[in-house]
Amino acid sequence: MSFWQVMMLSAGRAVVIGLLGVLVGVGVAYMLGWVLSARQKGGKKIGFVQWCVMGIGLVVVAGPMGLPSLVVGYAWGDSGVASELGNVLGLPMGKWFVKQAWLAELLYGVLLLGRYGVVSGFVMRYGPSGGHDGEGVWWAKRVGGVKGFWMGCQGWIGSALIAFCGVFLLVFGEFEIASLMGRPTWSVWLFDAQVGGLDVGRAMLNVVWPMGLQVLVVGGCAVWYLRREGRIGVNDRWGLRDEDRCVSWKLLAGAGWCLFAFLMVVGLPMWYLMSEGVAGVRGVIDAGMFEDDLWYSGVYALIGTMGVGVILIAMWWVMRRVKWMSRGGADVVIGGVAAMGLCGGLIVGMVLVSFRQWFEGLTGNDFFSDVVVGEWLLIGMGLMVVLLPMGWVLGLLARAKRERQSIYVAKMMWGGGVDRYIRWRGFGIWWRKYGRVWYWVGAYVFFQGFFELSASAVLYPAGGTPAGVRMYNLMHYGQSQVLSGMVLLSLLACGGVVLIGNVVVGVAVKCGGRFWFQWAGMRG
Repeated sequence: MSFWQVMMLSAGRAVVIGLLGVLVGVGVAYMLGWVLSARQKGGKKIGFVQWCVMGIGLVVVAGPMGLPSLVVGYAWGDSGVASELGNVLGLPMGKWFVKQAWLAELLYGVLLLGRYGVVSGFVMRYGPSGGHDGEGVWWAKRVGGVKGFWMGCQGWIGSALIAFCGVFLLVFGEFEIASLMGRPTWSVWLFDAQVGGLDVGRAMLNVVWPMGLQVLVVGGCAVWYLRREGRIGVNDRWGLRDEDRCVSWKLLAGAGWCLFAFLMVVGLPMWYLMSEGVAGVRGVIDAGMFEDDLWYSGVYALIGTMGVGVILIAMWWVMRRVKWMSRGGADVVIGGVAAMGLCGGLIVGMVLVSFRQWFEGLTGNDFFSDVVVGEWLLIGMGLMVVLLPMGWVLGLLARAKRERQSIYVAKMMWGGGVDRYIRWRGFGIWWRKYGRVWYWVGAYVFFQGFFELSASAVLYPAGGTPAGVRMYNLMHYGQSQVLSGMVLLSLLACGGVVLIGNVVVGVAVKCGGRFWFQWAGMRG
């Protein structure tokens, strides 16, 4: 297939899954609201049952976006999960997917819908209000008529449009699952062509068209947002709040879909990895040839995550000091900059490669291709751009769910307390209620950056191969116990770093904060 054919096929697939994602997102939004309302069901003090409902429910709802695409594509590629499941059931399921292309396409679509339907649900839950507050919509419904019906639907239409655009962009630029399942997409075509020796200049001419389509979609979202003057995360979808605590058919449908998506995207792939990879982990550890790749992946992901944090904090600080810029306008400007990463890691990587060639031709300096710091800086820049939209959206959600009253009191105690113990207690309350959330935002961004493939495959330096690229190159030869062991070991290693980091950061904040307040008290 030509580049134009696969691009049109990718766009058509993204449109279909985007529309289905809007429908799925409504159910996910109801499920998400019901799970988060478990805290209120238990009164002021949350009990063990409510804690279990919240924990398990959030894992089921958000789990499909947690498992990296590389792992999902490996487990389902070459009919791995289907063959293993067929062996258990006594059915030739693996042969069905190999012989029937439409079944493989259907499975690919289900995996994408299950993975990115979560994004649609979060947008439907916390998206812009559509220009009317809850009271206005309530009165519009009571008035009735065409105008009242239109006013009542505007909030849903705005959220549905943004949810569709978000799912469209994610599906349109998807690479890992498509490549490992052999599905034709423009990203796979361009990546294979570049590996096969396609000139970077020619490749960039092809990149212009998908990039233009993505920029058009992002621009449309920004215009709609500005016209509606919506504020992400300020109010939950008002129509969902009254139904959070009751069971309805929408909630049951959402719960059923979330369970199905979790099974397809997380449950079955992890079951396959555990059944195949446990025996291979020992061989990978004994060989001792995979530790360097894991270390390189961690360093690159850390550089990209720190870059995301620095960029977002710096832009937010600058935007807040521009007097004519409202708070919602600052979110839009930062989101517009972050949207560059929605073009996908492949485009970002190729743009940076072109920049490196231009820089070397202009200055004659090979800093980005022959100096370790420059090589690491280049791949860190690529990961930073790719991870920037994720960090921006998670930051908005973290701000939306914060307990404003508790944080306000904590800041008053922290900054205005006469006694250093009061200041220390205020700082502790702020950390528990708000600060720790930001660690988990950064941890999730780091986790996804650890397994990012397309940008890393284009930008990684010689002798510094990240684990994701190493595993991807081996995955084209099929599944094996050793390769499954490498995938499982990389998940355990990255997850262990995140969990250990949580403990280390908590201890450092507690001890460092206590030392700081004691020192400040002595100076005072």
